[in-house]
Amino acid sequence: MKLTHYYSTSDRYVLNGAWNKICKERVLQVNDKVGLYWDPADHALHFSVRQRAFREDGVA
Repeated sequence: MKLTHYYSTSDRYVLNGAWNKICKERVLQVNDKVGLYWDPADHALHFSVRQRAFREDGVA
């Protein structure tokens, strides 16, 4: 996954590439909370699932 296109007017970046793959691999669903952290030491974007949303099937 690459960070591309920084928009200075809104102070935002755009994620391109493997986002759909990450969502499928991590079984992400609507309202799951994720964390993103840019580590300047290793020039890498770290990703983690912070909280799973409640699901009607009881899976959290």
